[in-house]
Amino acid sequence: MVQTQNCREIYTNLALDHSMEAPRDLKQIQNFKYNEKKRERPHQQKASNNADDIQTLMSMQHGHPFIKEIVQHSGKPLHHLQCFLDDIPGAQISGKSLVFGSDEEKALTKAIQKCFPDSQQILCTRHIEESFKRHLREVIGEKDPNYNTVLNEVFGVDGLLSSPDDVEFDLKVMELEAKYEYSVPAFQRYFSSSTSSLKNYVWEPPQKDIAPINWKNNSCESMNNILKLSTNWKAPGPYRQTTQNCSITISRYTTSITWPGELCVGSLG
Repeated sequence: MVQTQNCREIYTNLALDHSMEAPRDLKQIQNFKYNEKKRERPHQQKASNNADDIQTLMSMQHGHPFIKEIVQHSGKPLHHLQCFLDDIPGAQISGKSLVFGSDEEKALTKAIQKCFPDSQQILCTRHIEESFKRHLREVIGEKDPNYNTVLNEVFGVDGLLSSPDDVEFDLKVMELEAKYEYSVPAFQRYFSSSTSSLKNYVWEPPQKDIAPINWKNNSCESMNNILKLSTNWKAPGPYRQTTQNCSITISRYTTSITWPGELCVGSLG
């Protein structure tokens, strides 16, 4: 009856029956129908309203000495990152005496190189090791005896990253490339393409006392988890991901919510 009749018809019928369960007034029927509709569409409750989360993050940002600017963007395009880095105060000094630590995100590392050509970059050892593990699992599998052998030869105590000087490092690279060509040929190409990053951004910084040996960005990862816990962040389901694919045009700028929690602001011309 609630679904097929309007509020006034329902109220009139129940009032005429002198039912003990009859509503007090028309407003009570309207509230009941409204709540029924909300229960039928639970996914629309609090949809696309991240104001409380953003306020919490902003409060933490201004009150915590570790957290600085929080930038949200869609994807990781080079031009977005480069545009943001160019606007950082002090970018005009070409990044002298600056050290940037990050994961091995190609767009991010290229943007840093373009905006701060004289700065020093370091990469998280843990993330690079995880990338090696993932690639090895794909090409040979985790149960293959070469899986642990390769990891020890690169990241172990006497591995490639423990080389005492650059000559020893280059010699080990040549030895391992020749070895992997026969023992794990499917992995050899990936290893060869990774040696430049390993040397320049993982092995070299500790040799120059720029960063601690095997630097890891665990502090940033921990803070990321703290932010998620403080806002009770949950990965949204497919419905919310779909409904958040929208664009809002304001004056000369367009703000696109292209993925849950990611904001991209760009000029229209």
